[in-house]
Amino acid sequence: MNERERVGRVGGEKGGRTGRASGGEWSGRRVLVVGLGASGFAAARALASLDAKVKVTDGATSEVIEERARRLRLQGVEVTTAGHD
Repeated sequence: MNERERVGRVGGEKGGRTGRASGGEWSGRRVLVVGLGASGFAAARALASLDAKVKVTDGATSEVIEERARRLRLQGVEVTTAGHD
């Protein structure tokens, strides 16, 4: 299975899973998401719902970024904003 097919299956295309599903191949995997823009936030939420161990980092901060960070932390995601070490 190539990368496009794998993403399609997770995303619900080609008979893949839809809605909140068990983690399968993502369960327990460590994943780093860089950026809390719309796509980074969506990716982090999706991966967390698949039981991945998600860390998110964003070098900036704003009301929107901090609200997204707060929501992800409620899901057990480790989030760092406003700079990198």
